[in-house]
Amino acid sequence: MKSYFKILKFAKPYAPYIIVSLLCSILYVFFNGLSLWIVGSLLSSVMNTESLFSTDSNTFTSTVNSYIFGYINQKGTIAQLKFLCFLLISSFLLKNIFYYLNTVLLSYANNGMVTNIRNKIFSHMQSLNLEFFKRKETSELTSITITDVNLLRGVFSRTVINIFNQPLTVLFCIITLFLINYKLAIISFTIIPISALITINLGRSLRRKASRTSIQMANLVNLVMENITGIKAVKAFTKEIDQIKRFNKEGKKLFHKIFKLDSLTKFMTPVNDMIGSIIGAMLLWVGGKQVLIEGTLSPDGFIKFFTFLFAMFTPAKKLVNLNAEINTGIASAQRIETILDSDLLDNYNNKHKLLNFNKKIAFNNLFYKYDGNSEYTLKNINLVINKGDKIAIVGESGSGKTTLADLISRYFKPSEGSLKIDDIDINTIDIISLREKIGIVSQNNLLFNESIYDNIKFGNSMATDANIFEAARIANASNFIEKLDNKYDTMVGEKGGKISEGQKQRIAIARAIVKKPPILILDEATSALDVKSEEKIQIAMNNIMKDRTVVVIAHRLSTIKNCNKILVLDDGNIIEEGSHEELMNNSKKYSQLYNIQYKNKEDNNV
Repeated sequence: MKSYFKILKFAKPYAPYIIVSLLCSILYVFFNGLSLWIVGSLLSSVMNTESLFSTDSNTFTSTVNSYIFGYINQKGTIAQLKFLCFLLISSFLLKNIFYYLNTVLLSYANNGMVTNIRNKIFSHMQSLNLEFFKRKETSELTSITITDVNLLRGVFSRTVINIFNQPLTVLFCIITLFLINYKLAIISFTIIPISALITINLGRSLRRKASRTSIQMANLVNLVMENITGIKAVKAFTKEIDQIKRFNKEGKKLFHKIFKLDSLTKFMTPVNDMIGSIIGAMLLWVGGKQVLIEGTLSPDGFIKFFTFLFAMFTPAKKLVNLNAEINTGIASAQRIETILDSDLLDNYNNKHKLLNFNKKIAFNNLFYKYDGNSEYTLKNINLVINKGDKIAIVGESGSGKTTLADLISRYFKPSEGSLKIDDIDINTIDIISLREKIGIVSQNNLLFNESIYDNIKFGNSMATDANIFEAARIANASNFIEKLDNKYDTMVGEKGGKISEGQKQRIAIARAIVKKPPILILDEATSALDVKSEEKIQIAMNNIMKDRTVVVIAHRLSTIKNCNKILVLDDGNIIEEGSHEELMNNSKKYSQLYNIQYKNKEDNNV
């Protein structure tokens, strides 16, 4: 319940709506009770032809009848019936007006609260570091943000309304039942401890099953996302049937979990109904004896007792089911908490703001290992990158090249040692001011499902049209863009799926260029380009690299000849460094890598 009430704190901005709704709920309960009393009077009229209202005794029923109907008691049966019908319509009209206001106001608060929760989750995720996203699967985060929040919306819409209306209705009915006949009321409420025991035990099981269902839903979402993202590979390896089997298998698991959850939820209603029917039979026996033999209960009181008793069953059932609803909501609330309570935050409030990059980037005895790994990805890195340097990092896959570059952007923090920019520890620098100074082009650039123009401008929201067109020209993208029907207004599709990989890469390069950063990180920036396009991009890169500090991670060694220093990484260690000529003459690893690539290039040209 702690998780559930923690989520309910999001309702605070909507307190005025909830308070007014509660007042409407109280008025609804009052007029609902009045309508029930009138219905009871109509039923009792069948048993009493002399007067519709019993006012000739000191019982609670007679007292209320006298208060409501006493002044017209002498006007005849027809007048009484006419007044009763008018009062019935009026009471139903008023109770439904207040019911509508109650539900609409709570609905507004509910939807606003859920919107705030979803916004908070998305906003909080933006502040989390990459370590968090490595721990969590995309499908799980998507499922929590969409599925669990939507589930909470449904739970809130039912529980928040019922948590006001139903308890008030039940309380009103209980008080009325005891005032009509306390002996029958005591028998009636033997159902409460029995139902409570059943509800508590079933509620625990419901919470577990709801949690398992949410996890399985995330697995299914993950499978769908993987399939859509990798549909080209699926078709290339003709694995469509295997994917269908996997989906059907996971779907079957979800079916069984949902069915178990639904079966347990639906089980509560018939069980409580059976208990209610047993109590009803007992009441008929005891109450019938009081009316027919003992004379301690009037027929009018007997009918009104049952009218209020059965009217209480519906809200009572909703209260019982409310426990099941809340336990389902708790499971979702707990999953939402895994995001909102995560402390893997990027620090956006550090006191040091990097206004300019003036000196150097320095790695001092730096070690790094990913969370949960026992082995270090980077080991004892000592490196100085001076302003204006053009540094290339080469090595086999898995040697730590991208990790080293990611540390400069502070996607991760050093496990040991330090990384300083202009002699300031990177962990104390305001992260926004740091990343504003860095432009990145990676091997897997994400384009958003927007226009080419908007994707380039994503690099700098203040960029002018001239800036964007110039960046596209430098990135060798303007030629293909101008040939498109909608030119810069062309939509690139989800993840840039409507254009080629080479075109995506050039747009990504233009996006980095328009940012005009003093530090540029090129992580396999030309990997998706053909040789002809690569040569053109390389000329452009050489132009924009002149006034910047550049770190190039390259798979194609032919693209880094002009760097003033080349680092060779192997198993997380810097094993060689120097210019291209120095390494070709004096190193083993670099020359070996270069000769292998050069030979492959010659073989491809044959």
